Parts: sequence; structure tokens; C-alpha cells
Amino acid sequence: MPLPKSQHPLFPITIPSTGKKYLFRQFLVKEEKILLTAQQSGDSSEIVRAVEQIITNCSSDKTFDPTKLTTFDFDYVFIRLRAISIDNTVKIKYTDPDDEEQYDIVVNLDQIEVTMPSVSNIVKNDDGVTIVLRYPTTHEMIDLINYIRHNTQEGIAVNYMDALLARCVESIYNDEEVFEFTQEELIEFMEDQSPQTFDGVRLFLDNIPDVTHTATYKNKEGVTKQLVLRGLEDFFTL
Repeated sequence: MPLPKSQHPLFPITIPSTGKKYLFRQFLVKEEKILLTAQQSGDSSEIVRAVEQIITNCSSDKTFDPTKLTTFDFDYVFIRLRAISIDNTVKIKYTDPDDEEQYDIVVNLDQIEVTMPSVSNIVKNDDGVTIVLRYPTTHEMIDLINYIRHNTQEGIAVNYMDALLARCVESIYNDEEVFEFTQEELIEFMEDQSPQTFDGVRLFLDNIPDVTHTATYKNKEGVTKQLVLRGLEDFFTL
């Protein structure tokens, strides 16, 4: 007789950027092995791929594609999976920069939320051209970091805002047509906009949400201090 197959309950997780709910099971030993192997590599791209594989494995909807998640959706889904799979709390060791003492800070992952800003992703210029923006995916941000690192090593200056724009402009159109463009053409187009138009674009980019949480602790002097945690790295490796 073959060994019995375990049955695992499903838990709903709401995607912050869309409000849609999907069902996930907890991750298991096989998923922990995937993550541990990636963490040992120390390669951020490997860790992202490992988390993507874990999310895919745990999703009950086999069409769910974690590579399409925004950076904050990606972090949030994994944090929720971690909470339902292992423990809804994590203990972070943090060295206070003032007294240089190390403190154990306990974070309740159930309290982690994403605040969506009330900023429009649509910007219109004075010529009636509409610029549609979107939040970058985790893959795109890893690509951006690698792109900047490579060019810096080669002695090539990179404008971060230009590089980010290339990954966040979804479409540009007017009443007559939807325009196609290269990264170079996009940069030239944006440089030709009025400051007011570009301010609308910058406002969107400056308000890309993060998974954040403000933790509090008391130092050895009894002073209550705050520590802002942002993204997976802070929550699990700070």
C-alpha cells in the first residue's frame, strides 16, 4: 500500500494592488528546501526565483503567475505564506546605532499591510497625449539593479529615473493612435515634456508602495524607539 497523501487546507490571500483573492496552501518541507538553497547562494535573483517557485507551488490557481506581481504584491504574498506556514511572528535582531546594543524585536506578520496611495497612474500632457503608468514587477526591479550595477562597473553613468521609467510606462497614446517606442525614444519624449507633466509622472514613481511596518522597542536607557521595516530583506534578514 502506498504512503498516504497529506491534505492541506487553503487560505485566502488578497493581492494589494488589485484586491483580488486567491487561495494558497501553506508551504511545506520541499518549499523550505527550495528557499534554503537559494538563500545559501546569496544571489538575489536566485532568491526571487525561489520565492516565485514557492508561490506557484502553493497557489491553488495554476494560472496564477508570480512573475506578474508588483514588487509589493510579491513581498506581501510571501509574507502571508510565511505567516500561515511557519509562524505569524518573526524575531529580528537589530543593533541600535546610538547605544550599539543588540535588541530582539518581535514582529507580528498578521499586522503587515500595504497602503495604496491615492495617486493617478494616468498623466496627460498639454498636447492631449496620455501616459499610462504601472508599478514595476520584482523581476523588473532586479533587472534594473543589475543594469545599473553592470553599467557602473563599466564606468557608464545611468540615470535611475530614466531606467525606472522604461519599466513603468505601460503605454502612450492620443485620440488617434497608440505609440510604439524604444527606451531611448521614451527618454527623449519625457525630456521634451513640461515640468508640470513630468511632475505627474514623478509623483506616481515616488509613491510606489512598499510592504512596511513600524516596530517599537526600548533601548537600555528606557527610551522608546521606532524601526521602520521595508521589504522581505528587512523582515527576515535584518
